[in-house]
Amino acid sequence: SIESSDDGSPDIGQNGENSDSANNDEEDCLEAHTFKSRFHYLFTKLVHSISNPENPMLFVLDDLQWADRASLDLISSLVMSNRQLQLMGDGADDSPHCLVVAGTYRSDEIDTNEVFGNLLRSDTVRVTNIDLAGMDIAGTNAMLSYTLQLPLRLIRELACVVHAKTLGNPLFVKEFMNSLVSDKELQYSL
Repeated sequence: SIESSDDGSPDIGQNGENSDSANNDEEDCLEAHTFKSRFHYLFTKLVHSISNPENPMLFVLDDLQWADRASLDLISSLVMSNRQLQLMGDGADDSPHCLVVAGTYRSDEIDTNEVFGNLLRSDTVRVTNIDLAGMDIAGTNAMLSYTLQLPLRLIRELACVVHAKTLGNPLFVKEFMNSLVSDKELQYSL
């Protein structure tokens, strides 16, 4: 609270700040919140004006475990407004808004982003999880057989080594095989 001293100057509050400064901080916070709300509203309106049954929209967002709070808030706002429009209609028209947001994340890194972890566990956004595990040794063997154009039985030992190094992750298998070729550890032979 602002109280005047005998000389007419404002007193400093208990926390050592001038009350005018605290009011300015509150106004700045309110202004930032208003800007954020306006931005979310306009972005949502843009997406909904573009998406329709003839032109559906798909957002694919990769590595969401590293997303910042502002990005996650925008995604939540967009998805929530889309659900509300589908349930209640937006009043302007009754045409459906065709929007799907597909996001990828590394489940072993969710703990590093508390905001994203909370979003996944919340009831506000419907989440469908699809766990993509690595290939087993037979899958790695099949991938290498197809890539190297060799029978499965001839590359079984190589597949075991590659699987042990990559844990069956297809991207890692590909990169590991490329590194073997670039290091001239694996060469084409007639």
